[in-house]
Amino acid sequence: MTKAMNQIADANAEVDNDQTHSALHFDGENFAGGQSRVVGLFANVVADLKGENAAQARTDFGGALHTIQDFYAHSDWIELGNTGANPDLGRPGHTLGPVAGPTEGTCNGSLVTTTKLTSGYYGGEDVAAPAGVAKCRHGGPFDHGPGSGGINKDLNNSLFSPHSTQHAAAAAAAIAGTEQFIRDIKAAVSARQLKLLLGVGPTLGMSIDTTGSMGGIISSVQAQAIQITDKRIGTDEEPSRYVLAPFNDPSVGPLTTTDDPVTFKNAISALTASGGGDCPELAMSGLLQAVGAMDEGSDLFTFTDADAKDADLADTVSNLAASKDIRIYPMLFGNCTGDLAARSQQPQAQQPQANQHAATGALAVPAFTAPKPFQDVARATGGQVFALSTADAGSITQLADALVRSNAVNLLNVSTPLTAAGQSVTVPVDSTLSRVTFSASGAAASAQTVTITRPDGTTVAPGDPGVQVISVPNSAPATITTITAPSAGSWTVTLSGSGTTSLRVTGESGLDLANFRFLPTDEVSTDPARTGVRAIDGFPVAGQQVGADGTLTDGFASAHFELRAPDGSPVQSLGLSQYGNEFAAPITVPSVPFLVYVTGVDTAGTAFQRMLPGVVTPQSLVVRAPPSATLVPGTATSFAFTVANLGAADTFSVTATDDHGYVRSATPATLTLDAGATGTVTVVLQPPAGTADGTTDALTVGAASGARRNFAVLSNAVLAAPPDTTPPTVTATVTPTPNAAGWNNQDVTVALAATDEPGGSGVASVTYSTGGASTTVPGASATVPITTDGVTTVTYSAVDETGNTSSGQVTVRLDKTAPALTCQATPDHLWPPTFQLMPIRVSVTVADGLSGPGQFTLQSVTTSSGPHPQDIVGWTTGTADTQGYLRAMIDGAHDRVYTLTYQGVDVAGNVGTCQATVRVTVLPPLLLRRIA
Repeated sequence: MTKAMNQIADANAEVDNDQTHSALHFDGENFAGGQSRVVGLFANVVADLKGENAAQARTDFGGALHTIQDFYAHSDWIELGNTGANPDLGRPGHTLGPVAGPTEGTCNGSLVTTTKLTSGYYGGEDVAAPAGVAKCRHGGPFDHGPGSGGINKDLNNSLFSPHSTQHAAAAAAAIAGTEQFIRDIKAAVSARQLKLLLGVGPTLGMSIDTTGSMGGIISSVQAQAIQITDKRIGTDEEPSRYVLAPFNDPSVGPLTTTDDPVTFKNAISALTASGGGDCPELAMSGLLQAVGAMDEGSDLFTFTDADAKDADLADTVSNLAASKDIRIYPMLFGNCTGDLAARSQQPQAQQPQANQHAATGALAVPAFTAPKPFQDVARATGGQVFALSTADAGSITQLADALVRSNAVNLLNVSTPLTAAGQSVTVPVDSTLSRVTFSASGAAASAQTVTITRPDGTTVAPGDPGVQVISVPNSAPATITTITAPSAGSWTVTLSGSGTTSLRVTGESGLDLANFRFLPTDEVSTDPARTGVRAIDGFPVAGQQVGADGTLTDGFASAHFELRAPDGSPVQSLGLSQYGNEFAAPITVPSVPFLVYVTGVDTAGTAFQRMLPGVVTPQSLVVRAPPSATLVPGTATSFAFTVANLGAADTFSVTATDDHGYVRSATPATLTLDAGATGTVTVVLQPPAGTADGTTDALTVGAASGARRNFAVLSNAVLAAPPDTTPPTVTATVTPTPNAAGWNNQDVTVALAATDEPGGSGVASVTYSTGGASTTVPGASATVPITTDGVTTVTYSAVDETGNTSSGQVTVRLDKTAPALTCQATPDHLWPPTFQLMPIRVSVTVADGLSGPGQFTLQSVTTSSGPHPQDIVGWTTGTADTQGYLRAMIDGAHDRVYTLTYQGVDVAGNVGTCQATVRVTVLPPLLLRRIA
C-alpha cells in the first residue's frame, strides 16, 4: 500500500511542474477549466480501474487530488466563510459559483473585497489578470505577475503564503474535498477496483516456463498458487492484483493482469506444458512482460528448468525492476547442460525427474549451476535464486505466501561466502514487526547450515510455536523460516558451510522505508514549498554529489541512514537532515556497489532496521530520458535519449526494450564517446492499431561497455488521440454590425461561438460577463443581448473538456437616443417689410452625451404662406448652410413666417431636428411687444 500511496503522491506533486496552465491549479478565476479537468480525471480513474491499469489510475487520481486541493488553497472559498468540501467540485453537470466577473474587482492587495468566488492570478499562466481591474494575486515570492499581495494558503508560512493564517482551515477543507472525491470514486467502481487503486493488498506475480519439460513443475506450482489465492480471499492479505506471464519458445504470453482471484486461478489452471524444441527459453522476455505489468514494491517469482535464450535482456529486466522496486526470485529446476539438456528434448512422459539418480530413484541435491542471467537479475533487484528439484516445486511456491504480504518490509539482504567455522549476522527486530521471515538460499553452495537465535539466546526450531519452516529437502541448500509475533530485540543468524549464500530477512510492519531517491543536487532544499521533485535516471555517478532523499512511515523515534556493501559491510554514513518523516541532504556517491539501510529506534524504544534490497552500482556514464509523451495507436513517436560519458573514452552498445514490444528502431546501435562527450539515441515507438486506451508502456534504454552501464526508464501512456493541449477558438459576432465609428443605434446581440481543433476534446462551456456576475452556458455557443445605452465590454471565455481555456473581449457601443439640436436665426424678426432681400444667419448646435455629435444639414426653408422661391435666395438644402437671404415681405395684412428646418445626427446615426424661424411683421416689433 505504501508504494501505491507514493505513486499517488508523486503524481500529485508532478502537477506543480506545470505552472503555465491555470486549470491545473484553479488559478486566475479559471473555475470552469479546473472543474472540467477534475471531472475528466474522475472519468479516467474509473476507466483505468475497470481496465485494471493501476499505475495510470493512480497517476490520474493523484493529479486530480492536486487540483482539488488547490481549489481550497488558491480560491477565496475559506475567506467567504465556508468550511468543508464544495459539494459541486468534481461532479459532472455541476458548476462552481457564483464567480466574480472579469471586470469586477475582487481584492485590495491581500484583502478580499468580493462576496463571490475568486482565485488569485499567477504570473506566467495562460490567464492574465484583466487590465485596470483590482483582481486578487496568488502571491508569494514565485508569483511574478503585476500587482501586490495575494490570497494563497498553500503553507503555514507567510513568506510563501500571504493568507498563511488560514492554511489550517484550507487544509481541513481540502481533506474533506479529497474524501468527497474518494467517496465518489468508491461509488463508481467495485470494492476490488478501489483496493487496486489504493494498493490495499499485495501483488502476486508469477512468470512460468510452459515448455514441454515443465509439466510436473507446472502442476505443483498450480496447486500451491491456487491454495495461496483461496486462503487469502476476504482477508487483509488478499492480493489487489494478480499477474501471470507464461513464456515458451518462440513466444511469450498471454499476459494476465487482474484483480479477480477467479480469473487468476482460471488462467494458471489453463497452463499446460508443450513445445520448446531446443533447451534455452524466452525467460527474460516473460520476466520483462511481468515486471511491466506489476505494481511498484512487489515480488516476482519465475519458474523454469532452462537457460535464458534471451539473456541479452537481463540488464533491461534488472533495470526496469529496480526502477519499480520489484524483487525477482528465480526458481530454477535445471539448466541446459548435461542430462538436463537432453531431457528438454524429450516428451514429458519420458523425462526423468530433474534430480533423480537413474539407478536408484533416490532424490538428490541438484548438481547444476544457476545460469548467470538469473543470478544477475536476482542480485540487482534484491531477490534470491533457488536451485531446486522438481519434487520441491510445490514447497518452494509457499515462499510467495511468506513474502507477498500487505505490509511487507525489508530488514536485511546480504550475499556472503560460507566457511566451516561460520559467521553471524545480527538483525534488530523491533516492536512493530508482527512477522519475520529468514530466507537463506545456497543456490551456489554445496552445503549450508543456518541457525537462528532469539534475543533470549534460545535457538529457533521447526516445532516451536509461531514458527513455520518451508522445507526443500531435495534441493540445493535453502532455509526459509517464518516467525509470527517475534520478540523484540537482537536476533542472530549464523551461517556455515561452503560456497556462497544469500540471506534475506523480511517482515510485516507499519514502519517502513517508504521511499529513497537520488536527486539532482538543486532539488535538495529546506524550501517547504518544494514539490514535483524528480529522481535522477538510472544509477548515480560515482564521485559526484547528488541529493539523497528518504521517507519513513510513522512509528520511529530516531533514524540514521547509511550505505552498506552487498556482504553487509559498511560503506558510508549519510548525514541526512530530518524534515518530519522525510530525510534529505547532498551526498557524494561512493565508487562501490551498495545498498541503502536506515537504522534507529522505534517509538517503543526498540532498535529497528529497514533497507532497500536492490543493489545500487555507481557508474561513470549517464542515460537521460526525455519527457513522456502520449503514444497513438498505429503512429510512430520518436524519443531522444542522451548518453553522457563521464569516464574514459569508450564505445558503448545501446539497447532499447519495452514491455509491450512497441520499439520499432533504436539508433545508433553503438556510441563512441570521448571523455566528457555526449551522444543521442533516438528510439521510435509505435503501438499497433487497436491498442487499448490507457495502456502504459515502459521503455528502458541502456548503454553499456563491460562493467560500465547505466539506463533510463520512460513510461508512456497510449491514447487513441494525443492529449488536447490546445485551447478552443472562440469568436464574438456583433449584430447588427457597428457603423464605421464603432457605434450601434439599435439593440445588439453578441453571438459567442467556440470551436475546438479537429480531434480535440470538445468545447465544454462558454462563459461571459457584461460587467457583473459571470454566466456559464454549457456547450459551444452563447448569445449575449445588449439593450442598454452606453459602452459595454463583453468579456468571454471558452473551456474544452480537457480544461484548456481561451478568452477574449468585445466592446459594444450602443446609442439609441437622438441627439439634441438647437437652431437660432439672426435676426429672427424683420421690419419694416421693405420687400427687400435681407441677410440672415442661423446658429445650429448638435449635442449628444453618448456617441457624440455628428453633422447637420439644412433640410428646407419654407414660408407660412406657401412656396415663394423668389423670396428665398442663397440657401442650399442638403448642406450645412447657415446663411442666405429672405425677403422682408408680408402676406397682405398678416405676418409672414419663414421656417428653416435642420436635421442633425450623432456618431451612432440617430437623427434629431430643429427649426429656426424668421418673422416679417406688419407692426413694428416694439409695438408688438407693448401690445403683448
